[in-house]
Amino acid sequence: MGDLLIINGDRKLDRPERQIISWLHRLSDSHMVSGVAISGCRVPGEVDLLMFTPEGCVVIEAKGPSWEANGRLICLTNGQWYFEDAPDEPALKTSGNMNPLMQVTRNLYQVKDIITAAVGEDMRLNGLVIVVPGPGATITLEKPSFLADGFDVLLGTGPESLHTYLRNMPRRASDSWDADTVLTILRRLEVGNVVTRDDLLARGFPAQPPLTQTTYAPVQPNAVDAAPARTPATRPVENLPVLAPSRLPAVRDVEPAAEASQLHTAIRFAATAIGAALITGLGWAVLQQSANQAPAGGPHPTSGQLAPAPQQQPTWEPPVTVAPAPSAPPPVTKRPAPPACYPFDPAC
Repeated sequence: MGDLLIINGDRKLDRPERQIISWLHRLSDSHMVSGVAISGCRVPGEVDLLMFTPEGCVVIEAKGPSWEANGRLICLTNGQWYFEDAPDEPALKTSGNMNPLMQVTRNLYQVKDIITAAVGEDMRLNGLVIVVPGPGATITLEKPSFLADGFDVLLGTGPESLHTYLRNMPRRASDSWDADTVLTILRRLEVGNVVTRDDLLARGFPAQPPLTQTTYAPVQPNAVDAAPARTPATRPVENLPVLAPSRLPAVRDVEPAAEASQLHTAIRFAATAIGAALITGLGWAVLQQSANQAPAGGPHPTSGQLAPAPQQQPTWEPPVTVAPAPSAPPPVTKRPAPPACYPFDPAC
């Protein structure tokens, strides 16, 4: 038993397909390729060869010249392929003269839809057109000027050319072509009854998806990271001391005491001013009375002699009393207000 399982390989095949199956048998017997290949797979169109390997999946279209031809084959992305020496003649046998790249693209997306529905993942697929020359013919390829990613054209000259492609086939590391995944796809393609999980394991498919390991460099703590940052201690609000109501300053008790002190000072100032005014008035009245009384033995004013002019008494001016500046409010202390005070009250 070889390393490649070929399903439907004994069906009636065209010459190009039969040649490619023969190459795959030789590669399998030489242990140069492993996997599963389905010949004539319907998706619903027919794929010449659908091949699964532990590295990926490829949709293959096998084409050969429609007549015995030699020379340079011009391969176009769009349009009909032709030989350089006969541009008006179709070069390959295709259904409805369809461009081989368009044909493999259509089949690839049909297979892709089936795989996505089966495993729920968008797996990468490759599309390959293999041109197999006729017996004894010499053909060279001029590939298209541009090809979509994952698509290629190969000149099949023997098993070595196919092996080289399979070995270098584009792949995506995130895709996992493990035994369970491939078996699920084969069952969706309705060929799972001829393949078992053990068959796939024997042909190199892994038992489970490979684990992606990520290696991280060890983190070296520095001086800042060595010790955790210290945060200032906080005390809950409910544990903060609360002053008793008796110890809180009573604002309304302080204001009346200050007002009473200022009132007392104003009253004393007014009493002093009134007393000084009364004393001044009494003194002035006494002086006026003394000046109006004439001396007992002096001449009468009518005797013809002028009475001596009374000496002008110096005017008495009350001393200027400067009110003391209001003293600074006393310390905030609660004390009884002083009794009421009136002018000339001995208690003041």
